[in-house]
Amino acid sequence: LSPLLAYLEYDSAEERRANTIVSFVTLRQEIEGFLADKKPQVGVYVEDFNTGTWLGINEKQKFIPASLIKVAFAMAALKKVDKGIWTMDTPLLLQPRYKNKKYGELWKLPDFTDVPLNKVIREMIVASDNTAVSMIYYSLTKEERDDVFYHIGQRNPDENPEFPYVVELYSPKELATAYRVLYNSSFL
Repeated sequence: LSPLLAYLEYDSAEERRANTIVSFVTLRQEIEGFLADKKPQVGVYVEDFNTGTWLGINEKQKFIPASLIKVAFAMAALKKVDKGIWTMDTPLLLQPRYKNKKYGELWKLPDFTDVPLNKVIREMIVASDNTAVSMIYYSLTKEERDDVFYHIGQRNPDENPEFPYVVELYSPKELATAYRVLYNSSFL
């Protein structure tokens, strides 16, 4: 979260920017040097949320979001905590259909194990656990999923009739919206 939220000294973003100087020139050079010939296959977006200064390399090119989309599902689960519907100890039931061996360890637990929400979120975000994202995804209503994607300015991937087999494509700049929303506490 933005450490400045409690101590905003400027009346507007423009005033804050006028009093702050940020340059990403050196960072851009380092990233471009690192990417070299891989540049067409990679998208990068970096933004200083305090100043709005940003740099992008293929920042508007669409990519499969892979595990970055898990942040939105964590936000939706935490919104239920904010509303008092769930707590961080709320158990989510590990059903056999949720198990995915590709990433993470939760699939190793016995079927129908109750796993506390805090562990499910931690495994999903820290270990990129695919079983965890299924546990959260199917514990949310479509309206709750729609709500988080609306607030981060993205199309809910389950609006696609072929989801989850065909995933929405997002640009790095679009995905950054979720982090900005978190940083500014505008959803949670």
